[in-house]
Parts: sequence; C-alpha cells; structure tokens
Amino acid sequence: MRKSHLLLVAVLVAAGVVAVLNAYGHGTAEPAAQTAAPVQAATLTVSVETVRSVAIKSSVSATGTVAAWQEATIGAEESGLRLTDVLVAEGDHVKAGNVVARLDASLLKAQLAEQKAAVTQAQATLESAISAAARSNKLLASNAVSAETAEEKATAVKTGQAQVEQAEAAAERLQAELDRTTIRAPFDGIVSSKPAVAGSIVQAGTELMKIIRDGRLEVGVLVPEKDLAAISVGQTASITDASGRAFAGSVSSIAETVNSTTRLATVY
Repeated sequence: MRKSHLLLVAVLVAAGVVAVLNAYGHGTAEPAAQTAAPVQAATLTVSVETVRSVAIKSSVSATGTVAAWQEATIGAEESGLRLTDVLVAEGDHVKAGNVVARLDASLLKAQLAEQKAAVTQAQATLESAISAAARSNKLLASNAVSAETAEEKATAVKTGQAQVEQAEAAAERLQAELDRTTIRAPFDGIVSSKPAVAGSIVQAGTELMKIIRDGRLEVGVLVPEKDLAAISVGQTASITDASGRAFAGSVSSIAETVNSTTRLATVY
C-alpha cells in the first residue's frame, strides 16, 4: 500500500516537471482545457467525553481459620452434686440469664434451713444479753451489783453479736452455694457444644457446655505484606466455607506486625 502511494506521488511530480519544461521551453503554455477538481481533505471524527471519577473495585483473597469470637465454657461450681437437668441442646440460642442446667440442691436447701434457724437462735440470745446488760447497768448505778458483774453482761452482748454475725455469714455462704446449683447463660449466644449428661455426678470445674457470644464467629486470615495497604478496618468481606457457602462480614482488626519469615500478617 505504501509503494502504491509513493508511486503515485512520483508520477505527479514527473508530470509537473514536464509541464514546467513545456512552459519555459515553448513560451506561453497552452491553457488547459479543463481545471482539475480540488482534492477533498479527509474528515476526522472526534468525540468528547467528560472527565469523571469512577470507583475501581479490587479484592484481596486469602485463606484462614474460623473460630468463635468469644466462647465461654460453662461449668459446675459445686462438687459432688448430681446434675439433675440439662435444659439446652447443641445449637440452641440462649439469652443472658436463661437457666441452662440444674444441680441437685436438696442437701443445700436443708443445710440452709438449719443455718437460718441458727441465726434466729443467735439473735434471740443476743437480745437476751442486751436486756441483761441494761438491767445490770441500772443496778450498778445503785451499787446493787458489782462492776465485774456489769462487765460480764457487757461482754455477753459482744459475744452474742459475734455469734449472730457468724451465723448470718454461714447462711449467706450456703445461700450462694444454693444459687450456684442453678446454672445460667452468662450472655446471649449459641450453645456450641454440650458434653453434660443429666444424672452424672459433677465436680467443680466440670465442663457442662460452651456458648458462643451472640453466635458470632471470627475468621483470621493470613495476608501478604504487599496487600495490606489495600485493606482497612470496616471494609466489607465475603467468606466462603469449605462447602461453598458464602457469608458476609467486615474487617475488624489488622495485625500491627508482619511475620519476619513469611511476610504475612493476620487480618480479622
């Protein structure tokens, strides 16, 4: 195509030279019989587009591990008691304060009743000692009793007060133990596991179940250092599990340090 164009130009130039030679060699040239038509310029179509900002979406892919955001282990706080009721199953939703299990409280109830009776007796003894001390003080004023006797009555009051306090403290301790036989959910969540079996004898610390707070899971992914600049807290995230199910989430935190060997950082 380029050769044809050059050839055409060469022919036109040669024709022009001949015309000039004819004109100068023969005097005035004969007028051309016909005026050549003007060459039409090529038309270039131009379109104008307004400059505007366009958001460009980018993504960072990484693999990670799923774990409970906050998971509490619910255990027995009393030893040697039988687990009478387990009121939840794995996967159940619970609210804070819901009763999830009960221990046998019959023995503690009997002990508490006995201790409350001891409190009542101690209070009665104290009231009697207070009355005796008051009478002794009146008699002491008229020298009807000795100072030693009045002092003994005052000491009896102090002893009675101590006995009442001791009995009340024992009753409060038994009441607290009784309260712990009713096991409640510490927060809203989902029961993630339940090894507890009704009828078994448990010890303090025996795991009865686990509850995930608000049913919320957390994914920790390892991201290359070069991709960290593209990630910020609050960004949306899509998590796909091994079965292909997708879950929506958001970035909650980014590790401040990068592993010196792998050059990876954990993003949650």
